[in-house]
Amino acid sequence: MPVFKAVVSKQKAMILSLHLLQDHCSHVSASRIQACRDPKKELGIIFPCEEDGDAVLRIAREGREEFSVPMQDQTSVSLAMFAVFTFPEQLESSSALDRFSTFFAVTRPSSSFDRWSMETLETWLGAQGLTQYCSALRSWTLSGHHISKATPQNLERDLGIRHPLHKKKLQLAISARLTGDQTNTPLHRLDHSWVLRWLDDVGLPQYKDAFSEARIDGRVLNCLTYDDLSFLRLSNLLHVTSLKRGIQVLREHNFDPSALKRRSVPDEDPRARTSIQVSLWTNHRVMEWLRTVDLSEYAPNLRGSGVHGALMVYDVRFTSEVLASLLSIPSGKTLLRRHLNTHFKELVGRCVVQEKRELAATSGYMPLTTSAKVKMPKKSQFSLKRKKSKSELDFDDLLCPLDEKPPIGALQDREKELVVQRLSAPPVVGRITKV
Repeated sequence: MPVFKAVVSKQKAMILSLHLLQDHCSHVSASRIQACRDPKKELGIIFPCEEDGDAVLRIAREGREEFSVPMQDQTSVSLAMFAVFTFPEQLESSSALDRFSTFFAVTRPSSSFDRWSMETLETWLGAQGLTQYCSALRSWTLSGHHISKATPQNLERDLGIRHPLHKKKLQLAISARLTGDQTNTPLHRLDHSWVLRWLDDVGLPQYKDAFSEARIDGRVLNCLTYDDLSFLRLSNLLHVTSLKRGIQVLREHNFDPSALKRRSVPDEDPRARTSIQVSLWTNHRVMEWLRTVDLSEYAPNLRGSGVHGALMVYDVRFTSEVLASLLSIPSGKTLLRRHLNTHFKELVGRCVVQEKRELAATSGYMPLTTSAKVKMPKKSQFSLKRKKSKSELDFDDLLCPLDEKPPIGALQDREKELVVQRLSAPPVVGRITKV
């Protein structure tokens, strides 16, 4: 793992860190940071995540002239810079301006591959979590020009990248920079460490090792295909469906990490709850709900089940019967299963339940089961589609298609929610002018 060590003067640290923070934190202005001298308050402004703020405080309180921060993502870069800026008196010594310039080249969206030095390329590759390919990179090229033109064959032959998802990750990262995509959007900021935490949210922590090995980040997660599943050791249909619905709800909220609901709110009114709100529930939040409906004995059985709000609401084949099976409620306990069914219908909403019933009544309906294995979609031998060139990524077989829509019932709930919000909004008072 690449490590960042720097000792800089107060003036240089302030200029550089303010520049970086403005690039990565659009909600933070330079004047706001300069006006706020309380470290705890500053950390709260910039890093909503408590763990990030604590990491900075630990670095500073040690009072070392050198500090080390893992450079696996842009957040770590910001942490290191902010530590120097917030506590410059503890970190004053010789300059490391060249090292800082390297990190600026990597993190600034406007910088071009063609102008990157070998050190910058290595740093960028490390930021992707792919440091194992740095030595091969040094043997292959001396500048960023080659990597900007790299084909999948170049990545495999010249960099020795054999893992298909490592190759895909690098292709997506290169493409994002070359096409001028906003690298400061939530999707581009989600590194593989965040994806591992998200697996807890969707109730699939057992796949962390496979996802960590593949270095899945936000971009790769958004573009996962059925062919990729074998490299992640995913074969259970329910788990694949859980992953699909988890991606779908993230995409609907522009991959905003704060959109998911991990805990209940003290003043939450269950009667005012909508299916769209439930779709944001994490696996832990669903377990909390089970405890409120007197099923706390069975709640722990949901760990590793893949159950979360979006699966319950968005997947039309997910019913209370599937949930009862996952909770290991014996089929003989009919009263308990009926109790669960009643509360499940209240939770997901009447419209969503009706849609589930209508689908179940159709001919050829295949119910979702806890043990079914995923069947890969068959690819036609004869196709009129243009064949992809070797340098293009194939997105025709996405696990979660880009045009995937929620059930009609959930969309109706969303429309009702928007109407209520408009009606409850305070009237806009304007000045009336004579015509």
